[in-house]
Amino acid sequence: ALDGPARGFVMLALDSKPISAESLKIVPEKATFCSVSRFDFNGVLNQIRGLLDANDAKQFDEAMGQARQRLGLDLEKDVLAVLGDTWVLYDVGGTEFLGLLPSMGLAVNLKDAAKAGKVIESISGFFQRELANFAGFGPQAVLRDVKLGEHQVRYLSVSSMPMSPSVVVVKDRLLMTMSVAGMRRALAQL
Repeated sequence: ALDGPARGFVMLALDSKPISAESLKIVPEKATFCSVSRFDFNGVLNQIRGLLDANDAKQFDEAMGQARQRLGLDLEKDVLAVLGDTWVLYDVGGTEFLGLLPSMGLAVNLKDAAKAGKVIESISGFFQRELANFAGFGPQAVLRDVKLGEHQVRYLSVSSMPMSPSVVVVKDRLLMTMSVAGMRRALAQL
């Protein structure tokens, strides 16, 4: 039995809100798989920081500062703060990898969809700069955009890789799939 108020990671589990029917609306009727959970990355980050002693907290904050300099984004304020706490992993229909795996989608509710779009642009710029450093070495990778209906989808194209991870902001959700074809199916079902 627990005595006293919940603390640490136990608090995150006990204070979690129930999953809403609204969060399931993105899942197609014919989906063969769906998993919905609530997870607050910002809450976890704050819990981790609270568990650290002063020296470790200083090192943690320095590492976060280095990431901020490298990415040009504050992971806590710019990235994690825009993500909601509802995560839906589901079958969008069809298959990937030569028919070996179901085509999966991951939808995350957003606290600020406009800011999420800007974060995707910033992260894309970072990846473009990093990918340029590896030009001519190994498989070639490039970020591309494709218009699917009214949505501008960003995806990673890698030579010799049978997938093209794709991302788009749709209303108040971040939607990710393993391929452009999977994204096309996911968007067609909205």
